[in-house]
Amino acid sequence: MRRAGCGLIGIVLAVLAAMPGQAAQQPQMQPQAQQPAAAAARVAVAADFAPCARAIAAAFAKTTGETVTVVAAPTAELRRQILKGAPYDVLLSADARTPEGLEAAGLVVPGSRFTYATGKLVLWSPRPGAFDNGAIEALSARGMGRVAVTDPRTSPYGAAARETLEAMGLWRKLHFRLRRAPTPGAAFDLAQSGKAGAALVPAAELRGPHKGAGGTAYPVPADDYAPIRQVAALLKQGRGNPAAQDFLAFLAGAEGRKIVRRFGFGTS
Repeated sequence: MRRAGCGLIGIVLAVLAAMPGQAAQQPQMQPQAQQPAAAAARVAVAADFAPCARAIAAAFAKTTGETVTVVAAPTAELRRQILKGAPYDVLLSADARTPEGLEAAGLVVPGSRFTYATGKLVLWSPRPGAFDNGAIEALSARGMGRVAVTDPRTSPYGAAARETLEAMGLWRKLHFRLRRAPTPGAAFDLAQSGKAGAALVPAAELRGPHKGAGGTAYPVPADDYAPIRQVAALLKQGRGNPAAQDFLAFLAGAEGRKIVRRFGFGTS
């Protein structure tokens, strides 16, 4: 039996030796190559530009495969968050002063600032034909009630509203009839709800969240207020983030500018 056992083992070894390619033909389990995750960035956006920024972010993602998260708030609040270390890669400010100050504080990549939009101011009322006899006459009338604006101390649109009323000779006259709101959208809501007879707000409000609101819009002459330059900047946090840099390039490019104009902003 021992001799037979040795013979059997020899036969098995001989068969295996005669099949040198068999092992190579067996399927091998190869680890699947992992697809690199799409680059992503966090963008801090001034409240007035939020609807437009989301539209640009969607177009950007469709074009590049990269994504951005839009975080909207008043510019003064975004500045406070950035100074406290909020993890934003890009800032789209409602003014030029905030990015300039953040660059002086070492929180903006030098040379990255540019004007991505110019704001336009309108006087809006929910009442049809409210300004048929002129904006000054309408605002002067007691029947107009309160006028909603954003805070001139913190909002570039509030500052523009004050300059406009000063140009009309109405700032002192209407001072106690003004209703101050934290954001342009909130100012619009005050007028739309009847808590104010009119509001001085960005023209973009009528192209974005309040599109189709009706009422009457009076485009304020650009000479009545200083240009509202809305400035973008690459924050220090986003220096090495390709999605952040690509998003800014997209915003400044032809497709981004087209969307900016579609939402009622100017482009320089």
